[in-house]
Amino acid sequence: MTDAELARLVAVEAGELLKSIRASSGLEGAALGALGDKEANTLILDRLRAARPDDFILSEESVDDRARCAASRVWIVDPLDGTREYASGSSEWAVHIGLAVNGRPALGAVSVPDRDQVFATDDLPPQHPPCPAGLRVVVPTLRGFGATRFRHDHTPRTGDSAILAMDAIALMDALGIERFMVAGHDWGSNAAEALAIGWPERVQRLAMLSTPPRLGGMPTSSFDQAQRQWYHWFLATRRGAQAVRDDRRGFAHAHWVNWSPPGWFDEATFARVAKSFDHPDWPAVTIHSYRARWDEAQPDPRGRWLADRVKTTKTLSLPTLYLHGEVDGVNPPSTARDVPAKFTGAFKMVELAGVGHFPQRENPEAVSRHLLELFGEQDAEGSPWKLAAGIAAAGLLAAAVGIALTRDKADESSPARGGGSA
Repeated sequence: MTDAELARLVAVEAGELLKSIRASSGLEGAALGALGDKEANTLILDRLRAARPDDFILSEESVDDRARCAASRVWIVDPLDGTREYASGSSEWAVHIGLAVNGRPALGAVSVPDRDQVFATDDLPPQHPPCPAGLRVVVPTLRGFGATRFRHDHTPRTGDSAILAMDAIALMDALGIERFMVAGHDWGSNAAEALAIGWPERVQRLAMLSTPPRLGGMPTSSFDQAQRQWYHWFLATRRGAQAVRDDRRGFAHAHWVNWSPPGWFDEATFARVAKSFDHPDWPAVTIHSYRARWDEAQPDPRGRWLADRVKTTKTLSLPTLYLHGEVDGVNPPSTARDVPAKFTGAFKMVELAGVGHFPQRENPEAVSRHLLELFGEQDAEGSPWKLAAGIAAAGLLAAAVGIALTRDKADESSPARGGGSA
């Protein structure tokens, strides 16, 4: 059994144990939470120790053995994330099991038992070669997708670009990252743009893939473009929104088929990605995202200031890459005709031949080459980012995923940092 298979198996078993305890123990409140924490922790530790006796384990519910600091393999466990929610009968709890090898995250599994969902490393596609030395990449999941969860029932299930950017900056703050480079595809493109507008002192470089900026506000689409964006208007109706709620995978599959040339994906790939659409809040977040961009819904009140700032900002000056597929079926190159005029600093626009709306999946080698041209460069003195006029660097992300990059080596005026998010 591989490490990834072990993590998945044990996380699922612990989740089933926790469900059984809640159903049969007769306890409630803090007593139920304490019992669940204890029993799930015991099961996980027993299973990991039996299968990997030479490994160390760091658990939230056990006394820490500091000898793990010198170990090459350490399992990291939270047997019950969301103890209060579990005890109250909510579905907002999970089991987390991860493995670090030589101090680096290697794999993980998250079981969300009340939703019958598991998100694990062995679901991921093969990884591309690592970034050049000195760069770190963080790939978070957008709210309403995958294993994310809202911590409170009263939090609005919103998905406008401003609130996605605020999620990202909250992650940056939590990771202790002050400055970073950011990239986005589709939804992520406009979330990355909002980050650059809202926090210009923190965002060093910007890459936007497949979706033009909204600087200065969004004009009503031409009739041709409105036809390509039919789903925007479909979701603005009550019946259209219900149809998407009823068949979220069918909705997404139609876009995968129509937005890029035939044969660019297989059904196994779609099925793997579509697991991220099974989130109970996915419909609400998705519907709000599309309605808010056309003023058919108000942006999240917490991000209203940023949404307004995007509309009033006409240009950006940070180094930027705009990357577009030549045969994009929803945003053809004609939709990006005015993009260069919106950037007053170093700027590069790349059109990839034969590529549709998902360049990072359809031609990852070409996308990586463009993005890493600059990320891997430093001058002889080690100063960050030697920039040639007309060239920009960026990260990479999918519509449901953000990425940001920072250098481990910071400038002399700030402590070394790493990581990032979009």
